[in-house]
Amino acid sequence: MTIGSPEAQAVLTRGIVQMLRNAGITVPAELANEVKLINSLQILRDKRQTKKQNTLDSLLSISASDFESGLEKAYEVWTEESPESEFEGKVNTVLNQRIVGALYSAHGRILGDITDKMNQVVTDFQLNEVQLPSSLLGDFNYMRASRAEVEAISAFRDAAPVLDSLWRPYKAVATPLGHDLAGIEYSSALDLVFMLSDVDNFYDAQVLAQGFNTLRMNMDSMKHIQGLGLWGVIHLSGHRIEIRSIAEAQFRRGEIQNAPAPQPVATHRAAGFMLA
Repeated sequence: MTIGSPEAQAVLTRGIVQMLRNAGITVPAELANEVKLINSLQILRDKRQTKKQNTLDSLLSISASDFESGLEKAYEVWTEESPESEFEGKVNTVLNQRIVGALYSAHGRILGDITDKMNQVVTDFQLNEVQLPSSLLGDFNYMRASRAEVEAISAFRDAAPVLDSLWRPYKAVATPLGHDLAGIEYSSALDLVFMLSDVDNFYDAQVLAQGFNTLRMNMDSMKHIQGLGLWGVIHLSGHRIEIRSIAEAQFRRGEIQNAPAPQPVATHRAAGFMLA
């Protein structure tokens, strides 16, 4: 099984579906049905194997006079499926193409659902209302923190794993479709900036992208906010956490960089504000 082959893509897609279910994301019916079809070939194999075994078992109980005809029947059953490996290979290819196609067709709804859930988490934990102490980026001391600062840190620590649990399947769905959301390359980090924050100028976007990379590299300056993830970096950079669609993020980046891009359908979902 080679990387990028239909089989590998199908295995990846099945893993993505399970990840979505684990995160509480509704899997579109057409995609869920395609996943179920993966078992159809195994069911067919089991039926064939049962039929073949039954012909052998019958040879133990039939009369001597019927044995010759029973043996002939068993021979026919066991030899009539010689091309089955070729057939199964072709069916597997069809099933793999179907499930990958179903994911591609449903990805917009899936990502939209995850985006809404992430923004709702931001709202529920009031991440854009609390204020993290800026000293988290330096010599932070809990003993000197105010009650409001401690509560803000607690809110982010509670929210971060919830957001991460949704962000992982988001990336898992988007990556096979050609979107690099790993944030390793500088351009990828910039894409994340426009997807996850309300940054409105390119200088701030560059600063925030650098902050993402600094966090990823476990730099000492980020030791106090490792548990707060990207969300803490956004907040401490002076921006709101606002998760947008990939299309809108790409448009905003192009607009801010003065590089025209096609206007996407409005899908902005600001934290604390949901479009009907």
